[in-house]
Amino acid sequence: MRRPVLPSLFVVCLCLASCAPPDSAQHPAYAEELGGPLPGLNETQVAQFKRGKAAFARLFTPQTGLGPIFNDNSCRACHNHGASGGHAERASTLVGAMYKGGPSLLEYVGGPMIQERALTGTELERVPREATSLSQRISPPVWGSGLVEAIPAAAILAQMRPNPTRQALGIRGIANWEKGLIGRFGMKAQKATMQTMTSQAFSWQMGIATPNQPEEPLPNAAPRRVVGGEISQDAVDDVVTYQRYLGAPPRGEINAQVLAGERDFARVGCVHCHNPTLNTGPNDFGVPAGIAVPAYSDFLLHLMDESLADYMQQGAATGQMWRTAPLWGLRLRERYLHDGRATTLHDAITLHGGEAQVVVKAYEDLSAREKEALVAFLNSL
Repeated sequence: MRRPVLPSLFVVCLCLASCAPPDSAQHPAYAEELGGPLPGLNETQVAQFKRGKAAFARLFTPQTGLGPIFNDNSCRACHNHGASGGHAERASTLVGAMYKGGPSLLEYVGGPMIQERALTGTELERVPREATSLSQRISPPVWGSGLVEAIPAAAILAQMRPNPTRQALGIRGIANWEKGLIGRFGMKAQKATMQTMTSQAFSWQMGIATPNQPEEPLPNAAPRRVVGGEISQDAVDDVVTYQRYLGAPPRGEINAQVLAGERDFARVGCVHCHNPTLNTGPNDFGVPAGIAVPAYSDFLLHLMDESLADYMQQGAATGQMWRTAPLWGLRLRERYLHDGRATTLHDAITLHGGEAQVVVKAYEDLSAREKEALVAFLNSL
């Protein structure tokens, strides 16, 4: 009889994974259709969701604030794969440097994001010669953002408590922070709220100053401050509300192979970073408390393989640290990891390295049939 991988964990992990995953139509976190709202919203919230969806798809022009340099002209343009709110198919470029012993985002020469398009008469931006680090990042999906934002900070921090099992595997994990709030959004968990995440996206991706971030980027120069911003706070709030009310992407087909793969996912130790569920808590933006959030993430930073390092520091995240990527909606992806370098899930797993070395070795020790089942499970998310 084949000995289970990590036998000391087998009973615990089997308990985590032995139950069939919740049916998408019955689970309160899953949208009824991809890109749909959270179930159970009241009439007012549904109206806010619809208004926000229109704002998310709005095409901006120079007359409505676009530019002078930008990457695209709507929120949906960077979040559209599969449905509104999905991931981007191309990567954006971030740059940084070390300056006087500390990290610099090179704002004075146009950093940290390189905008690839420009209005007529405006020169294109280039990677500044001062840059010593360059990071390619694919915009992740924003489905379930309100669910993630409603997870209590204490629940995320609790995962950092000493745990002999995680320690034996070499898994640690630390939190990132933004202005005293726990980070949970962005590839390095550098943003704490959808409000700050969205305001930054308006500025960095579309060159639109907002009341919360009243700056528009200029090519290889310090950003220009626009008093009061170029769009109203109500317009920003509509986009924020839409993302907060987006439901989790529904599950794909769940069959015997998928259930076997889910057990192997737990057995090899993947669940110790890709936590299957956390729960929402009380919040002031209308997401019900007590909902299980099936994101498969602990929202902590982990040290990954050196080959994945981008040498950019953002808050507590060093260049080799990345937030545990949520896995919901994974079945809709064709490229994986922060920059899309992996084109198969097998490659994405084996490239993890760092704190995941022992878990990766356990995965590699699985039989071909077990690996196929684990990948089938991932492709059901």
